Parts: sequence; C-alpha cells; structure tokens
Amino acid sequence: MKYVISTSLKKSAILFASLLSVTISLPTLANSIHFSAEGKVGPTMGFDLVGYGGQLGVTDTLGFEAIYFSYSQSEGTLLPTLNRTDHELNTYRIGVEKSFQSIQLPLQFEIGLAEYEGERRYWASGDHEQLSATGASIAISAVHNFTEKFALRVGADLNFFGSDNTYYSTSGTVLMIGAGVIIRL
Repeated sequence: MKYVISTSLKKSAILFASLLSVTISLPTLANSIHFSAEGKVGPTMGFDLVGYGGQLGVTDTLGFEAIYFSYSQSEGTLLPTLNRTDHELNTYRIGVEKSFQSIQLPLQFEIGLAEYEGERRYWASGDHEQLSATGASIAISAVHNFTEKFALRVGADLNFFGSDNTYYSTSGTVLMIGAGVIIRL
C-alpha cells in the first residue's frame, strides 16, 4: 500500500505545488499572507484517523478576509481480532474566509478533492485487498480572531467517495473534525 500511496502523493504534490504557485503570485493584490496549521481527528467507531493540515493564501482580497489553498493528510489503522486495515486520506481544497455581520463570526468555506487509499490484511490467510477512491471534499470552520494577526479555527470536513469505496462505511463518506491556528503575516 505504501507504494500506491506514494505514487498518489507525488501526483497530488504536483497539483498542490501548482496551486501554491498561484497563491504566491496573488500577494500583489492582497494586504498580507494567510497561514494556518491544524490537527484533525476522524471516525472513532472502531476506526481512528489522525492527521494534520494547513492553509496558505492571501488576506483582504476580492471582498474576502482570506482566499487560500488547503491541504490535509490523515492516516489510521484498525486492528480488529483477525484483520488489519490501514487508511490514508488526502484533501486538496480552495477556500475563503468571510465575516458576516449578522452572526459576528468569520466563517471559512472550502471545496475541492479528496483521495482515499486503504489496505486490509487478513491475519489468518495472509491475503490482502486494497481500495482507492477520489471524491469531493467540503469543509466549514468558525474563526475566532484574538488579534488582527492571530486567530483560532474549529471546523469539520466531509469527504464523499461513493458507496463501498472505503473501509469506513458503506456510504463512502468520511467526516473529519479539526482545530487550528491562523497567522496573518
């Protein structure tokens, strides 16, 4: 599975680098750089997925508090009595942060792609099988600004892979909860 994931990650890294180069060229239109790092946790009913992510973009652009590219990677292992299941989930999204006067709280909205790789190994027989899927990914976060340069965010990602395409559920939907810090440089 690691070889399959590595190949997938190389393709994804090229895509993310391309998006990042566009982000880096945008500061001429913006006031400052938006950077955020986060930790994530996922399904907890027998499957544990833990990961990290980040956002990189620009602030005060095109009527938004921030426009950014978001990436996250999560991994997990399930060790039931006779099987071992490994999972990896990568997301690539574009997002915006917008303040709404009616709720007095900035919100972040993201949309993009997610990649899933999973491998199940059967202890008794030594057999293994793999699943991989690409699907849609959306996220929403609430932001609390402590200062003009520092904020915290808490939110959720929902990744859609179609039925029977992951080892998580027959719905093929994976929910991740995340929290992070935002720094405006």
